[in-house]
Amino acid sequence: MSSVGEAFIQGIGRPDLPEVSGIDFSKRIAQKVWEEVQEEIGSGWFMNRFLYLFGEKLEYLSPCIDAWSFLLDSELNRIVIGKNAYGFLLIMEDPKTKGINAPIGLFDPWNISYRKYDGLGFINLIGNWLPQGRVPGFLYNILYESWQEKNKNYLDFFEIIAIKQPLSLGGKIEEQNFQIENIVEYYQTTGSIYNKVLNS
Repeated sequence: MSSVGEAFIQGIGRPDLPEVSGIDFSKRIAQKVWEEVQEEIGSGWFMNRFLYLFGEKLEYLSPCIDAWSFLLDSELNRIVIGKNAYGFLLIMEDPKTKGINAPIGLFDPWNISYRKYDGLGFINLIGNWLPQGRVPGFLYNILYESWQEKNKNYLDFFEIIAIKQPLSLGGKIEEQNFQIENIVEYYQTTGSIYNKVLNS
């Protein structure tokens, strides 16, 4: 097993429900590298279905990128490669050109932000940033575990535990500030509102 695959499995674990990969690089070498890594780590639901990573369903979340495009500084090709139960989205930028080193950004609905970090590329995400918990907020699963213990159920793919009032607008991490919503509808509904708030 590669060092990348081993690090990922040690930090994140194996898929709860394996699914087909949804990532397709146009460069043959990049695609081969990804297929080898993906064979080791898998795609789909992870961490008791708190995370959904690298699976084919992620293409349905592309409208979220459009809805929050007011946070983006260019019109690069971007795809969603992962999400957590709160609607945080991992975004890969320009994969057709950059391949396995494509930069990774994070949509953070708790702070209405899109952030990128030096050194955070696709392979580094898998072998370093994710397993070491270096992506801010992405692996914080305490609220999810509490919700699951209370409801004895799992969220479906489109459901998220959505924050009502973001932290950046004075909200708090407390149960009454969250509700179950459809992730695409959440991004589309909040996009126009937050765009006005941030640019007023």
